[in-house]
Amino acid sequence: MMDPMRSPEPSSNGHRKGANGNGNGNMKGRYDVSLTPSPSKYRRKSNSRRNFLLCAFTLMLMGVLYLYLDYNASQRIIEMAGMRKQQGDKGDGKSSVDKDVQHAAHSWGRGVKEGAVKSISVLGERNSGTTWVYDHLGTCFNHTVPVRRRLTRYKHWFQHQTDRKDRQYEGSLVLAQFRNIFEWTRAMQATPHHAPAHLDVKDWKEYVTKTWTMERVGKDLNMTDDEKSGKAGPICQEGFFYKDVITCHVRPYPDGYWDGTYDGKKRKHRFSEHQPFYEMRNDGSGEPYDNVLQMRAAKIYNFLDTVSFPWVEDTWVLRYEDLLKEGTQHLIESIEKVTGVKANCTASPPQNRKKREIDPDLRKYLLNEKNVDWKAEKLIGYEKE
Repeated sequence: MMDPMRSPEPSSNGHRKGANGNGNGNMKGRYDVSLTPSPSKYRRKSNSRRNFLLCAFTLMLMGVLYLYLDYNASQRIIEMAGMRKQQGDKGDGKSSVDKDVQHAAHSWGRGVKEGAVKSISVLGERNSGTTWVYDHLGTCFNHTVPVRRRLTRYKHWFQHQTDRKDRQYEGSLVLAQFRNIFEWTRAMQATPHHAPAHLDVKDWKEYVTKTWTMERVGKDLNMTDDEKSGKAGPICQEGFFYKDVITCHVRPYPDGYWDGTYDGKKRKHRFSEHQPFYEMRNDGSGEPYDNVLQMRAAKIYNFLDTVSFPWVEDTWVLRYEDLLKEGTQHLIESIEKVTGVKANCTASPPQNRKKREIDPDLRKYLLNEKNVDWKAEKLIGYEKE
């Protein structure tokens, strides 16, 4: 019998359907079993969903585990996203490099194909250990891969994109070397190479606040208006314009000034003071940096920006302290991978060198973000602590 509490539903052809929905009024039960999924079907769908979720969770867990175990890989992704092949300069001595990017230790060579590097350029400010690294790598690789103390300019100075084909070393690997700001500042005060106006400045506060420049001397004072204005082109040492470097001449003092033949007075020069090299702001303004710390920050941005040069394959950050602590084995192996050349040397072992004593007041001064660009320092792996 039909359930007296249930009214038959109209069929699509106007007839009344039975409870089984087949339109013939025959009853098999209150509900048509064809409309209810069987336990086996439900179980199969449930198992499929569970397997899918389990697989997705497993893949996610594996990804998290990989990034956790290989921190360098995640850092390289960040580095590549923030740095790789960015173009241009902001005109304030700061490059287009993302200033929130921090270089991961030991990420050297990731993303560089084997054999892509054909030339090595060592860059670094004075008192950063570049002479040691240049000599060492020269011994290791100069038999097949040129190792240079320059890219477009000598290793200490601002690098720039140039049209000179003889300075475009295709497949260049730039090794930008740095030293922690505390010991570097002390070393620069003690041995201010090419900075005679900062020679023998004993008080650290005077040194770090003294404008990074000097008065022009000798031959620099006897140049033509076209040379001074820049109409004659970048005719000064290392391809600088007159307004962008002091001094313009490599040896600006009058001939015979140091050996006594000029005026009968013999003079002894120290730390290359006879070859002054004060770089003005790297923005074309011709204005000097307020101090040596400001110049350091601009140099960090500039060296990192070399990765944007078309002929540069990659730029690696080296920290002097790391190389002393860990030795050069990892660096040499990394260079072997990107050059496809086997080193012809023995790696330098870890060294335990005595650190310079840092005046507590100087340390406090350098930790103040008003005095030091710590965003720049972070880019090369240095934190305030």
